[in-house]
Amino acid sequence: MSKAFTTDSDDEENTFDAPALPPGTRNYITPAGAARLREEVDRLNEERKHLGTSVEGKGRAQTIERRLRQLIDRVEALEVIDPATQPKDRILFGATVKVLDDGKEAEWRIVGLDEIDLDRGWISWMSPLALALIDKHVGDVIPFLDRRLTILKISY
Repeated sequence: MSKAFTTDSDDEENTFDAPALPPGTRNYITPAGAARLREEVDRLNEERKHLGTSVEGKGRAQTIERRLRQLIDRVEALEVIDPATQPKDRILFGATVKVLDDGKEAEWRIVGLDEIDLDRGWISWMSPLALALIDKHVGDVIPFLDRRLTILKISY
């Protein structure tokens, strides 16, 4: 799960602030990612309703308001793309791609900015690696930085 969807045990937001979208760019996201963003908005709105007027409550309310402003902008720009509807023969948004990189296999999933999780191999569709992979097919060999990647498998 992306850091954008987790909280610390002390109830402070431990959020991953996704990079800003270039003006006019849609916020491509998978259905699961969109659901997590919307669930976070709902959770924060619900928490805000139950805050008291104590100093701690006011401080938490400010944190919630700041996070909600970030989330609302992201949610309003969402364009949900279901990976299951993508053509299976080429790499597009939502694809999981297995490559051979210098004799070693690596696997990457191309997701939205709000879904990035490098520990899981989830990279943004706007990243240089994803841009190098988009529209490629199994068997293609692509130059990337100082390496050559061979596409072994594409799945959705």
